Amino acid sequence: MSRALQAQGHRVVGVDSSPTLIRLARESDPDGEYVVGDVADLPLADESVDLVVSFMVLQDVADHDAAVAEAARVLAADGVFCFAIIHPVASAGELDAAEQLTLDSYCTAFEHKLPLHEHEITHYHRPLSSYTQSLERAGFVIDALREIPTERKAPGRYPMFLHVRARKSAPS
Repeated sequence: MSRALQAQGHRVVGVDSSPTLIRLARESDPDGEYVVGDVADLPLADESVDLVVSFMVLQDVADHDAAVAEAARVLAADGVFCFAIIHPVASAGELDAAEQLTLDSYCTAFEHKLPLHEHEITHYHRPLSSYTQSLERAGFVIDALREIPTERKAPGRYPMFLHVRARKSAPS
């Protein structure tokens, strides 16, 4: 994502909590700027950027309210926050052998542990309203919302990803 934005002329600071991923990013893009940081405590000054991109992060953060508020803190007036997550419908259920979706509990937030190589990550299911309310509290207004269907299992029948673009609203 960082290199694609750089290719379009943006100055990019890549932030990740994993020192290993930051090291790998620096190795593959020595001219890029990559720093270890927490999504809820970004190593950036107040109102210092015009765009924050959070790609497949918010569903793996325990306190997504803090992460959204932090995006608002570093964004300049009229800045844009774009994020992509696993769609809440997909994170709330399972596809069976007949490709029928069964929802466990859509409206209730819950966590599940997922294996990742020799580690385990925690994924947080939240209903869509949880994300929109976080945006509202942080002073964002949604200007685009896209539900992206899966192309593998049950192609086009259920959304797999959610993409949101929100603008920091001017203080009233």
